[in-house]
Amino acid sequence: MLRSLRREEPWNKQNSKYLKTIGYLMLLAVPYKYGIGWLSYLMIDQIQLPESISLLWPPIAWELGLAGLAVLLVAYIFEEGTRLYEEQKLTV
Repeated sequence: MLRSLRREEPWNKQNSKYLKTIGYLMLLAVPYKYGIGWLSYLMIDQIQLPESISLLWPPIAWELGLAGLAVLLVAYIFEEGTRLYEEQKLTV
């Protein structure tokens, strides 16, 4: 993707596919990260800790999910831009 941007050819279908893949992977990472947080919480809970230390529930990685949605939005914008660019190239 960076190679096509350096060549000043951002409007190809492969760029939007790459961005969609990145966006979906970021969205899939949210439950994975939450699950890892829960597992670590449960493992630490088994260890005897002093009462002065309190464990909080593992937070959900909202920022990762929102970033994934933003990347998917950019991917769809690239897809529409590619469609418009291809259509514009066909007009005389």
